[in-house]
Amino acid sequence: MTVLLRHPALVVHAFLPAARVLGPTDSPARRALDDIWARMRAAGYRDRMGSWPTELVLPAADDGQDTLTVLGAAAKPTVDGSRELLVYRVRGVIGVSTVDATRRERTSWADFDHGWLAELGHLDRTDLIDTVLVHSGLSPRRSVRSRPSEPPAESCRRLAGGPPDLGPGGPPRSCWHPTEGMTVWELPRDPGTPASRRLLAVAGADDEQILDEWLWTSSSPGLPPFTRYLIQAGKLRYHRAVLRRDLPRLRGTVQDVGRLCDRLDAMLHGADVPLERILEANRKLADLGTRQKGLIEQLSDVRAMTGTVEIIRRNLDAIVDQVSPTDHETADWTLDQLRAEERYLSAAQLKAAELGRLATSTVSTRLEERKANLTLFQTVALGSVLMALAAIQSLGYKVPLTGRLQAPTIFLLAAVALTLPWAVVRWLRGAPYHRRWAVVDVAFAALMGAAAAWFARSFIVWWCTAFRFRWDWSVAVTVGAATAGAAVGAGIALLRLRQLRKSST
Repeated sequence: MTVLLRHPALVVHAFLPAARVLGPTDSPARRALDDIWARMRAAGYRDRMGSWPTELVLPAADDGQDTLTVLGAAAKPTVDGSRELLVYRVRGVIGVSTVDATRRERTSWADFDHGWLAELGHLDRTDLIDTVLVHSGLSPRRSVRSRPSEPPAESCRRLAGGPPDLGPGGPPRSCWHPTEGMTVWELPRDPGTPASRRLLAVAGADDEQILDEWLWTSSSPGLPPFTRYLIQAGKLRYHRAVLRRDLPRLRGTVQDVGRLCDRLDAMLHGADVPLERILEANRKLADLGTRQKGLIEQLSDVRAMTGTVEIIRRNLDAIVDQVSPTDHETADWTLDQLRAEERYLSAAQLKAAELGRLATSTVSTRLEERKANLTLFQTVALGSVLMALAAIQSLGYKVPLTGRLQAPTIFLLAAVALTLPWAVVRWLRGAPYHRRWAVVDVAFAALMGAAAAWFARSFIVWWCTAFRFRWDWSVAVTVGAATAGAAVGAGIALLRLRQLRKSST
């Protein structure tokens, strides 16, 4: 279908993150830019555009400056028009802009070069900010001001001379006036092109200068106003896409923290909480601390994105007289969603901080109470043994033990005095697993097992002798019994250490 607009042109924009193009030389964004430049050379773009370089020279890194820096430009004259390509850097963005303009009064949109974006179709949001196709031309009418309440399709038909054949998708969705004398329609996306946005920009029959200055050749230093607008709108759409991608992760973090807080509260509820539950709550507190760090990072990211989107919206208002309804809706949705997520994350952070503080206090109190009780038990047990021995010595009382039981009894009491404090600290208080002390735990358990086995074996021999049972006693049997007892004690210690190791991972 022929174009009914005068002096039609196609402007193609691609905006890439400067950090992805100027940083790693093997990034998809860098390779895509190199492919576009190679395509331009193969198409015969050789003429110089002003004083700009005709060879693409990319700096090693982005310096963060706001001023426009042209990195490469070239043109290709045609019989009745021109084709130009420009690569530039501005405000953290690498822009690729092309124009294909003709002076023919009647032509087909299919004759224009749409293939520049083919090199970008495989890029994701990490390497691509936005891509835009802008169809433009002069209306047969002197004025292109749409009427109030006029449907976009009707205003396009009236002002553009008829519905242009711009691909599938139906009629225009909205229209707006970025400046006096120019109307822009938002076109449905064409599945056949990788462009994420398509626009139709039309000026009045006598306003060709307005169209040129806004779309391609600016009268002031820097990019044309509409290009600057599209960069800001592209950043806005980029942040919306990033937010949509991150929403499941943000909400998953809030839900995980909420479930963890509820579980902690349930674990510490009640007057008599078992030690295992207290220790598990202590481990959950460490997990909650890790989740809180992630929560704080996500909250900071959301707040930073909120500030960025607010700045973008102010920039859009400052560049044009009227912001696109689509961009206005995008900004409103993004800001509303960001503020909602900020409230959710703030509430989750407050809940985690308060419950973490209360749970830490509860766990510390319960462990201190248990520590005091066990210390009292340890003191009473050892004190009673010492008092009994002191009383025996001071009163001259002779314990009715045969010579065979005296040595194992003394060894058993010494083992109890040695291992009881260690057992209270390392086992009964629920000390976590430490590889450094694991050998000591096993050694003390083996010592206690050997002492108990020696005493038991001596007691059995004494009992059998007292009641005239036959029993063959030997040093080998004694050593074997002690070894078996040590093995049992060490096995119990190893089993306990294995459980602690599993719970600490």
